[in-house]
Amino acid sequence: MAGAASPRQQAKLRKKLTHKEHKRLKEREGEEEGPQSRRKRFINPDKEFGKTSLVYQLKHGVLKDEVPVDSLQQPVRPRPRDGFRAERPARRNDSRDADKQASRPWESSRTERPARRNDSRDTDRQPPRQARDRQPSGGDRGRGSDAPAPRQGRDRQSFGRDRPGDSRPQQGPDRQSRDRRPDGDRDSPEYSSAARKMMPMAIKYTTAASQFLYGRSVVKAALEQSRRRLYNLYVYGGENRVDSYYNQSMIRLAESQSIPVTIVPNDQQRLMDKMSVGRPHNGFVLETSPLPQIPVTALGQLEVTSDRSGFHITRGHQTREEEAVNGTSSFISRPSGRTPQPLVLLLHEILDPGNLGALLRTASYLGVDAVGITQRSSSTLTPVVLKSAAGAVEEITLFSVDAPADFLEKSKSAGWTAYAAVAPPEGKLARMHGDKFVSTDDIEERSPLLDKPCILVLGNEGHGLPRHIKVAADYELSIPRVVPDSCIDSLNVSVAGALLAHAFIKGAKVKKAENPFDGMAASRREGKEDKSEALF
Repeated sequence: MAGAASPRQQAKLRKKLTHKEHKRLKEREGEEEGPQSRRKRFINPDKEFGKTSLVYQLKHGVLKDEVPVDSLQQPVRPRPRDGFRAERPARRNDSRDADKQASRPWESSRTERPARRNDSRDTDRQPPRQARDRQPSGGDRGRGSDAPAPRQGRDRQSFGRDRPGDSRPQQGPDRQSRDRRPDGDRDSPEYSSAARKMMPMAIKYTTAASQFLYGRSVVKAALEQSRRRLYNLYVYGGENRVDSYYNQSMIRLAESQSIPVTIVPNDQQRLMDKMSVGRPHNGFVLETSPLPQIPVTALGQLEVTSDRSGFHITRGHQTREEEAVNGTSSFISRPSGRTPQPLVLLLHEILDPGNLGALLRTASYLGVDAVGITQRSSSTLTPVVLKSAAGAVEEITLFSVDAPADFLEKSKSAGWTAYAAVAPPEGKLARMHGDKFVSTDDIEERSPLLDKPCILVLGNEGHGLPRHIKVAADYELSIPRVVPDSCIDSLNVSVAGALLAHAFIKGAKVKKAENPFDGMAASRREGKEDKSEALF
């Protein structure tokens, strides 16, 4: 204790000495806590392990003289490998060794090596080496007649099969021999039909970029519009096929354009299922080239003349293959009479193919002039999209946009107005930026398509539009909620796109036909009043 420098060290030393003293006392009393070592358990008389065990008493204790050790059953031990090999008789093929020594006299002076074991089956099958060397080798070109022939390897199953005393059962034919059929069975109709059922159906592509359209409406729209290169038409020809007027008209439409028509029999229906990726094809599959999708960097000025009506675009970079499909024209024509100004739909990161197809179908139905699809993180025009669109992609102009924010800025400089679809804003945000937020009611009342061309931007199904695209847009458009306390705070993007596009088209149509409609209504009211006066 005198060596401790501080009271804290003295307390620690005192605690350590106390612990050692308690441990020493417990060892003396035999009450040590915790698990004991193997030696202590062996010499402990209270434990059944060690000197008090039955095994120790039989070998070294009082039971050693009473019970002889030889009477106990010996444990079964594994057989040593060296002894097992020594007991087996060595088998040598003396005749083959003699022939070998005779054919190689220069090896007689060498130390004799132990002969290699060989079974009787190999001896019966293979002739001696001299006889085999004299045999002509027709399959080895360039090898001399005196060159030794290659040895035939023995498979693992036949090694040691015919040893003396070997009573193992003979194995049956291997798998290849079981599967091997005679030539006569291969020509049988049963074998050929089974083989055709098991063989995979290979799809023949006319070009590496070929696509397969399936469904009546999709195939019919592709045949009527002829915006693609059409290669082959596959028609269902099974047992339950009905030769209706619709089917015959589809075949005649394809034949009028010199498109090969293939009637698929009943045993090859898996081919049409594979072309349609397992989805319902309604009996028609059409192989075509990819759909034209023009890469656009900006929308340009409008042009309305006696010859044509439409708007210009700024094209992006195209390869030769893309130019062959999309063309090189920078003018998009639009039919007159739809709306006073064009409406373009821009879809940003729409991932679901069903939603993309539904939006394209809605745009075609409402008369939208063009649809732009962003390249990154957006669904491509897969056959699922084409099936969901029900043929709308064949008659609507499609754009491919790489940088949507830059696209909006450049289009705004050319006179276009951009609207970004968002959720209804909160009251405080709407009061702070009242001019930025508009609703569908405002669109129907103001009718922006009467004055300027418009771009409607729709965002992703999950997180909507990013902030930089909202900033690039002129207005943020939303659909007002009818039930404010509902747990549903948003709509599906395809439904929201349909309502927003309908608000643009409806406002322009109503404003355009307002005066003629009022005159017709007034004349109808006057006619009804005259009829009522005549009755009374």
